[in-house]
Amino acid sequence: MPVDTFCGILGAAAGPSALFAIGLFLVGIPIARGAPEVAAVTAMKLIVHPLATWVFAVHVLDVAPEWTAVGVLMAALPTGANVFVLAQNYRLYEARGSAVILVSTVVSVVTLPALFTLGELWVP
Repeated sequence: MPVDTFCGILGAAAGPSALFAIGLFLVGIPIARGAPEVAAVTAMKLIVHPLATWVFAVHVLDVAPEWTAVGVLMAALPTGANVFVLAQNYRLYEARGSAVILVSTVVSVVTLPALFTLGELWVP
């Protein structure tokens, strides 16, 4: 039981700790640096990735509409913290990776509701 409790507490702290580390990395770094790359990656993640998922699910795999909606919405989620972890591990694009996480999270406040609205059109 103590190991289970310890693992539960540690697992619950992983997400907030990662977000805290990303926030610390962004302090003092202008988000505008590398803006074209950040904008391109954000657009690919929030627009191209869900569109490609929809095309693949509908036209290649012939997936049921309910599962297509789930896949498209999962693909439309903002960039996750794994990008920051990998960037920090390899010491490449750490600032831009953090900026992409921040910008894609903010922009997804608009794109996700739009996809929910569009989803009503193609899911019976």
